[in-house]
Amino acid sequence: MAPIKTCVLGVGLAGLTFHVPFILALSDLFTLYAVLERNPRSPGGKVKERFGVETKIYNTIDEVVGDEEIELVIVATPNDTHYALAKAALEAGKHGRNISISYLFPNKIKGTCPIWIPEQAVGLGPHCPQKLLALPPSSPQYLGNLLEFESHYDRYRPGIRASWKDGAGAVYDLGSHLLDQALKLFDRPAKITAFIQNIRGVTKPEVDDIFTIYLHYNIGSPFPNPFTVLLRSHILSAKASQLRYTVRGTEGVFTKYGLDTQEEQLKAMPTVRDIFAAGYGEEPQEIYGTVENIATDHVTITKSIWLSDAPGQYVELFRNLAGAIRNNEELEVKWAETTQVIEMIELAYKSSKEGLLAGLVHTRSPLTMSVPAVVIHVELPAHSKSFDIRVPESATILDVKQAISSVCIGHPRPDGQRVIWRGRCLDDQEKISVLWPCQDDQRIVHLSVRPSAWTSDPPSAVSTMLPSLHTTVDPVKKNPLAGSQQDSSSTRSTSDTNNSLAFIRFKHSQALCWLSNSKLTAPSPLEDMDIKRSAAKLALERLGYTWPDILDANCPLASPTSPDTIDYEIITIDGKAYLSLLTPRGTPSPLQIHALNVLTYTFSVLALPPSRPSPTPTFSVPNTSSVPPQVNDLLRDLGLPPLRAAPNANIDVTAQPDCRRSTWHSRAC
Repeated sequence: MAPIKTCVLGVGLAGLTFHVPFILALSDLFTLYAVLERNPRSPGGKVKERFGVETKIYNTIDEVVGDEEIELVIVATPNDTHYALAKAALEAGKHGRNISISYLFPNKIKGTCPIWIPEQAVGLGPHCPQKLLALPPSSPQYLGNLLEFESHYDRYRPGIRASWKDGAGAVYDLGSHLLDQALKLFDRPAKITAFIQNIRGVTKPEVDDIFTIYLHYNIGSPFPNPFTVLLRSHILSAKASQLRYTVRGTEGVFTKYGLDTQEEQLKAMPTVRDIFAAGYGEEPQEIYGTVENIATDHVTITKSIWLSDAPGQYVELFRNLAGAIRNNEELEVKWAETTQVIEMIELAYKSSKEGLLAGLVHTRSPLTMSVPAVVIHVELPAHSKSFDIRVPESATILDVKQAISSVCIGHPRPDGQRVIWRGRCLDDQEKISVLWPCQDDQRIVHLSVRPSAWTSDPPSAVSTMLPSLHTTVDPVKKNPLAGSQQDSSSTRSTSDTNNSLAFIRFKHSQALCWLSNSKLTAPSPLEDMDIKRSAAKLALERLGYTWPDILDANCPLASPTSPDTIDYEIITIDGKAYLSLLTPRGTPSPLQIHALNVLTYTFSVLALPPSRPSPTPTFSVPNTSSVPPQVNDLLRDLGLPPLRAAPNANIDVTAQPDCRRSTWHSRAC
C-alpha cells in the first residue's frame, strides 16, 4: 500500500502535537507531503524546527487544493476556520479529517464523500472507566445502579497567551470531547440543559470559557433510577490536581483525578518513534482512580484502586484512517456519531441562550436546534388543523414525520403518518432539498394519520357552531318536537351548509381538473355564480375565517402539455382516489401552480364539519303539579284541608298575598 500523501493545515499546538508526530511515525502508511503555514519564520518552518523533517510549505489554502498530489488534508487550525478550509479541501476531492463544523455541514458539499475522523476522537477518553461501569453485581467494586456520571476538564488560566485568537469557545473546543465520550457510553439523552458563560471577560463576550452541561436520561433500561450526566469545564479552577471523573451509583462511587498523559508525552518526546516505546500512554500511579463501596450494613465503606482499562493509543486511530482510505475499511468513529456531537453542542447553546430545558427525540430530531432550518406548513384536514414545523435543509421526510410527531397535538407515530404533497404520498427517504430546491418555494403538505397511530388524544375539530343563548324558563306545558321533525331539521342544516359552500366545491373540482391535465372531469358551470360566491364568503366569515383571495384570482391560460410539466395518474388507496405524481422532476405549468394554490385552501375549508343550528330547547313537564309548601302551611294554620298534587291540566297554582286580610288565596286559572 503506497503511503498516503498528507497535508496538515496549521502547525500550532494541535498540528505539531496531535497530528504531525503520528504522520511521521507511521511512515509506511503516510507521507507528510506538505503543511499550511502562512508565515514561516525559517526556511523549513516549524516542522523542521520541531522534528528536523523537510516538507513543502504552502501559505494559502488555494495552493493546497491546487496540488493534485495531496490525498489527505488534516485541519488543525482554530475552530472558526474549519468550515472554509474543509469545504475547499473536500470540494477539491481530498479526504478530510477533523471537520467539526455543524452537523448539517456534509450535506452542503455536493459530489463528495468525505472521510471523517473527528477531533474529539483523539482528544480525551483513553482512561474512561468503561469496564468499571460494566462490572457484574458479584464484583466487590460494583457501583450498583448508576445515578450520576461527572466528566470534567478544569484548568486555571486567569489570563490569555500572547498568541491568543478568539475562536469558537470552550464548548466546541473541549465540550466536543466530553460530549463524544458521554454519547458513546450512554447514547442520546432525553433532555439537555446547559449553562455557558464567559467568566474572565478577557475575550469577546460571545466566546465562552466555561460551561456546565446536563444530559438527562429517562428511567428505564439500562437506568432503573433517574440518571444524569454532568459535563463541565472551568477555566478558573485553582486546584493542584483537577477532578476528572466522579461516577455515583447506589452501591459505590468512583473518583479519578488528572488528565490523559499522552498530550504531555507528545510535547516532550525527543523523537516520534517514542510513540511505540514502552510506557507511552500509561498513567502514573498518583492519578489512579479510586472506588468506594458501601457495605451491606449501609455504614462501612471499603476503598480500592481502579487501574485504567488500557494505555492511551491515539496511533490506532491513524491506522484505522489509513485502512479506510486505502482498503475501504470501516471507520472506528462513525460519521453519525460526529454529527450527533455537533447537534448536542448546538442544543446546549440553545438551552443556555434561551434558559430552557431542551427536549430531544431518541431518533435524530432537528426540531429544537438553533441552526438554519426551513419551515413546512402542515395541513391536517381531517381535524381542521394546521401548524408549522421547522427542519434542517438536509432533512428527509422521515425527519419531517418525527418533527410532526413532536409538534402535533396527539403526537402521531411517524410510521402511522402519510405526508401528501401535490397529490402523492412522499417516501421517508425523499429529501427536503430535492422537493423544494428554491428558498422561495411554498412548502405545504397535507397529513393523514391512521387512527391507531395517535399516542394521545388527537386534536379535536374546530367547532363551527354559532354561539347560542341559553334562557332559563319556568316549567310550562310544551310538547317535545317529534323525532322526524328533528331529523328533518338536521338534514336541512347539512344541506344548507353544502349549498353555501357550492362555490368552493366548484373551485376545488376545477383546480383538480387543471392539476391533472383534464384527466379528471371538469365541473359543470354554476348558475348564479355571484350569489353562490357571496353565500360561501358569508359562511366562512361566520366561522371566523378570512376569504382567500386566490379563489377570485384570474387563472392563467392553459398551455399545451409538454414533457417538462408535471403529470399525475389517478390511484386508489384505502378505497379513496388520489392523484399520484408521475414526474417528480417536472415543473408545474402556470395553470397547475394556480391550481395548487387554490387546493391549499379548498382542502382545508371542505374538511370543516357542517355547521348545525342551535338545537330548539325542549322541556320536560312533570305529570303532576307540585304544591308550594308554604301554601299548605298557611291552609293548616287556617284550619283548612291541605291541597294535594293534581294532574297537570294547565293549572297554575300561585300564591298571591292579600294585604288586607293577611291571608293567601289559591287561584285557579
